[in-house]
Amino acid sequence: MFRIFTYLLLINLSIYGAKAQSKISVQKLQKIPLKALNGKTDHIMAGKATAFIFLSPECPLCQNYVAELNALKLKYPNVEILGLIPGNAYKLKEISAFKDEYKVGFPLLVDDLKLLTSALNATTTPEVILIDKEGTLKYRGLIDNWAESLGVKRKVVTSHYLNDALANLTTPNYPVKITKPVGCLINDK
Repeated sequence: MFRIFTYLLLINLSIYGAKAQSKISVQKLQKIPLKALNGKTDHIMAGKATAFIFLSPECPLCQNYVAELNALKLKYPNVEILGLIPGNAYKLKEISAFKDEYKVGFPLLVDDLKLLTSALNATTTPEVILIDKEGTLKYRGLIDNWAESLGVKRKVVTSHYLNDALANLTTPNYPVKITKPVGCLINDK
């Protein structure tokens, strides 16, 4: 347990050492072990911009956003859209059932030790953290403004935060936007 705590602390200090810097070491993120749905250890790959989408199979917002995320995956094929299930509350069978039922069209990985979750300071499902291929933070927060708060949804989406960030990923001096995610809090499991 001490090793895991020390590892988490080192990762937080060295990768996300500063929210203000908004630069994340992609090389260090690549070393964090994740679990694929086949049960084997996997790692994130470098070389392209990545949208980390923190998801929970039982979260209604996560379930409802899969279609939008699938559409974004098709619209922006040069960006890795990666679904992350933080913690060990769900068995691989449950996550696979979620993937099948909602027709998830992007990879799902389990962050059972929540090392990547902690390194990226994710707190909520769904929550997006978009970095470019160099590890520069480009966006953090909501997918769009459909969910105003828990249980309160707009009839018409007026802000497409993730889509806008993806569309402007290579735009010089495009301001990094941070919104407060709405959804289920990531717990300690």
